[in-house]
Amino acid sequence: MTTNYMATPSTLRAISEDPPASTTESLLADRREQLQNSGFYLADDDIHNKVEWIRHGRSHYLAVAGNEMQRQVADLSAIVQINSNDYWLTSDAGYRKGMKFCQHLYDIKPSCTVSEPPMNPYKTNFTAVMNNLWILTQKTSTPGYQLGQGFFFHDNATLTPTRFKIRHILFERLQDHKMQQSVLDAPNSSKAANYSPQNWALTHEETREELFLLQQTHRIVPIRAYDVNGELILPSEYRDSLENAVVELHFNLCHWPIVGRNGSSAKDSYTADIVLIRVLVPPPPPTLSLPQKRKIPLFLEPQSSPDTKKKKKA
Repeated sequence: MTTNYMATPSTLRAISEDPPASTTESLLADRREQLQNSGFYLADDDIHNKVEWIRHGRSHYLAVAGNEMQRQVADLSAIVQINSNDYWLTSDAGYRKGMKFCQHLYDIKPSCTVSEPPMNPYKTNFTAVMNNLWILTQKTSTPGYQLGQGFFFHDNATLTPTRFKIRHILFERLQDHKMQQSVLDAPNSSKAANYSPQNWALTHEETREELFLLQQTHRIVPIRAYDVNGELILPSEYRDSLENAVVELHFNLCHWPIVGRNGSSAKDSYTADIVLIRVLVPPPPPTLSLPQKRKIPLFLEPQSSPDTKKKKKA
């Protein structure tokens, strides 16, 4: 099931300026308090009483508990670090036509895993996040089914999961011919051009033709990922801006029971669809491997090159 969620104004409240290092701690504390006040902070002990699984066809989605007349998808939130392992949260997830696990461009779903932030109390909170997420998934597990791979991840042979996977549905099918192609609130702004099919960042330029053809049936939905200034991150900058960053994450949780076929076991599959990402601590700058210092010769032979090493005579 694909769920469309519109975040509240408080969720999208932009940060007015890039905080210096001295204010990072207060920024984290402020956002944590905001999430706790929302009632759906995944580290809270009583989160299980505020949500419930609702059947939708053969699948289930996690909803706000209570109102049976008007179901609302639960907007779970957490403060996490985007992990560099299994990182595919890019503008096209490295798509190339004819890929074994993704036959069409409209099927791709950029993804990554998230893990504990390096600082407390958010590191400790993440332990509670993982415990609560495990409990929530068990509440809708199918009798006789195994837990499918690809949602919880274990590092260093740990018994308990240390990471979970989040994903983004990049293409949305057009419901009618009057549906707007752009999902941006200011499609005519100068920055909007970066989100058009003509300028969308691609791993392989030969994919551009397939992207153009998709305009008849689908539209691109950029990841709602914002930097510390509250600016929507450009598709070409997803990796540089998000990998290893500490972020405020909002997502929807879904369950899919997959029947076993051709001798395979039946499995329970879970997906965490990204609603919003807000960078709180940018990723550290890349470490450059500096060349080893060498002594500078006073004379350079005509046939030599900068990398030529003087051989010792036998």
